[in-house]
Amino acid sequence: YGLWRNSPGHWALMMSSRFNYIGVGVARHANGSTYATILFLEGPDRTRPMARMRTRARTGTTLRFSWSGTDPRLQSHTAGIRDYNVELRLDNGAYVRIRTATTRTSLSLLHRAHGHSYTVRVQARDRRGNLSAWSRGLRAWVP
Repeated sequence: YGLWRNSPGHWALMMSSRFNYIGVGVARHANGSTYATILFLEGPDRTRPMARMRTRARTGTTLRFSWSGTDPRLQSHTAGIRDYNVELRLDNGAYVRIRTATTRTSLSLLHRAHGHSYTVRVQARDRRGNLSAWSRGLRAWVP
């Protein structure tokens, strides 16, 4: 670190806001010598966004769910959230896709059957096409 800090060229690269990814490698030779390298990249957003279920509410047999997404901020080229995929699970069954590429951040399920639970989960996509992991499902019960 001290060698790079004391080199104007290396220090300028390390402090630059042009790059949005960095890789650091360090190796130690058997004789105790240490070797290090830093790779700087200015390139398209390759970072996965994040999706999160926010709220659920029930009024009678109508259920409402909401969610949000974030795309981690990079020094440059942050893509931003484009849309969401939404899946629904009835009781403990399999998830079924009910919305693809929606820009909405909420969903109302009207006139749901009594005695069942409904779980919604969401996946975010950024403008570069990077997909988040599926969020944890948020469950609501209609008594």
